[in-house]
Amino acid sequence: MEKRTKIFPVRWSEAEYGEIARLAASADMKTGRYVREAALKGIVRHIPAVNREQWRALAGLANNLNQLVRNVNIGRADTGSKALVEELRPILKEIREALIR
Repeated sequence: MEKRTKIFPVRWSEAEYGEIARLAASADMKTGRYVREAALKGIVRHIPAVNREQWRALAGLANNLNQLVRNVNIGRADTGSKALVEELRPILKEIREALIR
């Protein structure tokens, strides 16, 4: 990661600052990260607090699927496993997207 050396000072009203802090907390982010992502990406996805644990569990599952595909590609697992993984990917994506709605 490139070292961040530049500072961009911005003045906020109490109300604006409070709203940004609230949005950052609801996204489980520090305020600086939230503002950076909002400025550079234009959107910050908010994961409801009740869904964060499930989101993390699904991230682990996605990682396991990627490892399985890697093993298929290097010949350590049968090719039928790759077809199953490819079938599961869109389902996993749909579930993750449902958690952030």
